[in-house]
Amino acid sequence: MIRLLQAYIKLHVNAVHTIIESMETLMTINVFLSYCHEDETYKDAFTKHSAPLKRNNVISSWDDRQLIPGQEWQSEIFSKLDSADLILLMVSPGFIASDFCYEKEMSKAVERHNSGSAVVIPIILRDCDWGDTPFAKLQGLPKDARPISTWENKDAAWLNVIHGIKASIEELKKKDDTLLKVENSTSDDSFITEEHEAWINDTEVEFNHRNKTKIVLPDIYVSPDLKVLRGDLDKISETITIKSLIKDGNYLILGDDQSGKTSLSKKLFASLLNSGYLPIILNGLDIKSSNLSETIDSEKNKQYKPNCDVLYDRKPAIIIDDFSNIKLNKRNLDKLVFRCKTEFDLCIFISSNTFQFVAHDIDELEDFSCYEIVPFGNIKRTEIIEKWVSLGREEMIEDDELYKLTDQIKLKINPMVRKHIIPPKPIYILTLLQMFETYTPQKFDLTSHGHCYQYLVYQSFDKAKIKGDDVDKYLNVMTELAWFMFSNQKSKLTNNDLNIFFVDYEKNFLSVNREEIISTLTKTHILSKVNEAVSFKYKYIYYFFTAKRMADNFRSDNETKIAVSELLNKIHNEDCSNIVIFLTHHTKDQWILDEIQLTLMELFQEQQPSKLDSATLEFMNEFIKEIPTLIIEKRKIRDERKFHDKRMDEIEEHKQIPEDYTDDIQPSDTLAQINKTFRGIEIAGQIVRNRHASMKKSDLYSLVHEGMNTGLRFLDYFLGIANKSKHEVIKIIENILQENPNLTDQQIEKEAKNAFLFLTYGVIFGVIRKISTSMGSSEAEAIYKEVEKDFNTNSINLINQAIDLHFHKNLDFKNIELLNDKFSSNPTCARILKEIIIQHVYMFPVNYQDKQRISSTLRISMDTQRILDQRKQLKY
Repeated sequence: MIRLLQAYIKLHVNAVHTIIESMETLMTINVFLSYCHEDETYKDAFTKHSAPLKRNNVISSWDDRQLIPGQEWQSEIFSKLDSADLILLMVSPGFIASDFCYEKEMSKAVERHNSGSAVVIPIILRDCDWGDTPFAKLQGLPKDARPISTWENKDAAWLNVIHGIKASIEELKKKDDTLLKVENSTSDDSFITEEHEAWINDTEVEFNHRNKTKIVLPDIYVSPDLKVLRGDLDKISETITIKSLIKDGNYLILGDDQSGKTSLSKKLFASLLNSGYLPIILNGLDIKSSNLSETIDSEKNKQYKPNCDVLYDRKPAIIIDDFSNIKLNKRNLDKLVFRCKTEFDLCIFISSNTFQFVAHDIDELEDFSCYEIVPFGNIKRTEIIEKWVSLGREEMIEDDELYKLTDQIKLKINPMVRKHIIPPKPIYILTLLQMFETYTPQKFDLTSHGHCYQYLVYQSFDKAKIKGDDVDKYLNVMTELAWFMFSNQKSKLTNNDLNIFFVDYEKNFLSVNREEIISTLTKTHILSKVNEAVSFKYKYIYYFFTAKRMADNFRSDNETKIAVSELLNKIHNEDCSNIVIFLTHHTKDQWILDEIQLTLMELFQEQQPSKLDSATLEFMNEFIKEIPTLIIEKRKIRDERKFHDKRMDEIEEHKQIPEDYTDDIQPSDTLAQINKTFRGIEIAGQIVRNRHASMKKSDLYSLVHEGMNTGLRFLDYFLGIANKSKHEVIKIIENILQENPNLTDQQIEKEAKNAFLFLTYGVIFGVIRKISTSMGSSEAEAIYKEVEKDFNTNSINLINQAIDLHFHKNLDFKNIELLNDKFSSNPTCARILKEIIIQHVYMFPVNYQDKQRISSTLRISMDTQRILDQRKQLKY
């Protein structure tokens, strides 16, 4: 039971993180405190004096006393250090003597300061010799770096520190504002030629939008993050923004096909020009010699207007796009790089990912800082979607409309980009946005998502200039090729495999020119060829055509029926569950709905759907009373939404499971059943969202009800094993806590019990949110209401409330008041209701009157009201 509980948490850490996220406070500036434990009193004094900054959401500070029992403390410290905007070094003899503080935390902090990704401030606590340290060049606090211990008035010393920190924060904000202007501008048209200006602004792919006739690159461009591959920052993996490259140095940037390398080069040109540099941008294909003098003179005349005297005061910079396409031998490539480093203050070379295997042989690249373009995560996807939604009316669109439309599009895009089914690259996201804007599907045998995938395939055909008469031939080859790979359980095909495939293919279909087909599909990035092995370039193509073959042959081919049954039996496996999802895009036949519902009904069939009634949750009551009271705090919605996306990126990054992990789990194992449960309700929810207009109400009702019940049966199972195993789990937690010598036996017992109950509460909350986000839809509201009318349980009430807020952004106060009364004797459900409402308030604009009404109805204090009450108490 214990192993099962732990494995469940590992597989579905998202559910636990959801509740933790809801209890955390979003702040503008993340502050990391680096100190030695003998200076604990100084750290506590800082915490007290910085309280106003925290209360007003100016900063969020973290120190190692906030570590949660059971965490891997070193990795957690480095994680917080990596994400900090401001790092405070609390300097004392003990700090300098501490190997961890000095060698680990301080060294990393100074590296981040030097890279421009964070600001470091030394705070001198006690007299010590710090003049020869790496941070000696930094301005320290208090004033004149006078140690706090020497101040007669310690409060005055700390006030001086706080004032200094506030000044640094203001500078940080100014810096961000300035860089934001650079990123949002293209270039100074008084410097560059009209032709070059047009090229810099050219998206190179035509996009159409209802609110803007001509779309230029700055309208839709979002700068990617860059992952550090080697150089000064390779001790701990981290990412940087392109802002960090706007300074003298040598940089090599690698990117996958279609990752936006050329757009990045254009953006860097504009940013450098706006930052006092004189950049020249070249393409590797145009470089024929290691002596660039003539090429640079020619390009300078093309890129800049003549007689611009101001240009002579600028620092020279060079950007070479498609660096890997330079056709020079190693000796002359070394010469070229050497000359660039000698003649330019800043060199940026942009190349394909495969160049990293060659770069090590180029001696002159040895001192280059090397980065890789990071695919778009949640933060970047949100940014590009918001740009698209507000295009043409940036200064007029209200936040509530912007966020609502953005969330609607994210609900369509995120399931497709999730798990890299569709590559999370800007061109793909923009293509989908374009399609949602203008594309009207004509083939009614595909769902809306099915049209998206087909649209991407046909677009690849257009780029390859495949003639209309040949499209069917290519589609058929790809369909049969995907089925061949699926049937033979192969992810890559050797030349021998391809020979076998084409021999079998030509037994059933007209012969084709196999070399031409493979060559064309490889050039268009539909297929990928590495070391003579061929595979589908992106997963969505493989899933699309495998599912198409199954949908076309299910009724007539017994082998296909067996394959579909096996897929459903293994939907805990990533590939299997995704092929099932694609099957639902290709066919609207009843058989697939029946098969999916039968699969759902078999999961935890011995359990009853959890009602979350008072008797079941009685063991949680005391814990709920003891945890911190919820408060509606004043938060910036944009910051909150960005913080949420950041947390999702972190969760997805840490939730990576090896591809073969689920293959080792037998379908009958409980772990597989748990995974199948959540995959199953995701599939059911996608069908509801895609088919709501064409499915019969009775079928929709059945699918929604069974999807909800599947998740609630698991919840009933989880609560059962949690209750049975609680003493054993608490004992394990106690054994972990006993390693802390500062805790008494009574404290250990209490902390262990609270940790267990917190985990249990987190899973309850997470499952409710998982069901609501997976099964919810903005179009099927009538079905959810009908299910709630027929099964008026606490759990269904909470799921529907979460759906209403997540998909409709609607505060139904009548329903909220009814639920609040209903949950008056059920503290756990009452708490979940409040958290659902508060999360909505933080993530979506709610006017002050409605916040007051929420506060009154749910008896939740508002932050401003709490401060007023405290002031009243002080007066008396």
